[in-house]
Amino acid sequence: MSTFRGSGPISILRDLQGQWNVAPIYDMPCTMLYRDMSMALPIAGGDKGLSRRHWLELADSIGLPQAVASSAIEQALRAASAVDLGTLPFAGSPLIGAERELRIRRSKIEG
Repeated sequence: MSTFRGSGPISILRDLQGQWNVAPIYDMPCTMLYRDMSMALPIAGGDKGLSRRHWLELADSIGLPQAVASSAIEQALRAASAVDLGTLPFAGSPLIGAERELRIRRSKIEG
């Protein structure tokens, strides 16, 4: 994990072929199931209510072209849409709250 120009940490992933890449979006689910709706790490100075603008600001601060950043955001949104928190061993208000928070985060990032 590295920090670039004060904009916040990012996550690096290694794929099956051994290639290293910046994670499309880091810390999306966070600890929502434990009723902590803040992000574990700040993005563009914030840890709540992040929008597409925040992620694009992070991309800009590390020199990632906006087209690449937008593509990564879209990829992360597709992945987040496929997440079924109902398969986790949680029920009731923690699960409902986490699902609601993910919907809110996706809508803010969709722009």
